[in-house]
Amino acid sequence: MLLNFRVQKDFFFNSGVQLSLIADLLNLTNESIDFNTNVVNDINATYPRESTAEGHPVSSFGNIYQGYNSQPRTARFGLRMAF
Repeated sequence: MLLNFRVQKDFFFNSGVQLSLIADLLNLTNESIDFNTNVVNDINATYPRESTAEGHPVSSFGNIYQGYNSQPRTARFGLRMAF
């Protein structure tokens, strides 16, 4: 389960200015979720680095695209001012 958490503290000033301090924790449980449903459909697709190292084409057909998994646990801090 992907779980995000936010804490926000608002400060109000007499001049009508609002200042908010924000802290976000994204992927709090540090789950690795594969959002990708795509696979390499090209029968001629190869892994370039592995093909060079092996000296012959290394097929990537039928494998999942890389880089579409959820990001690791991340903290994000912010400041918002409204006037």
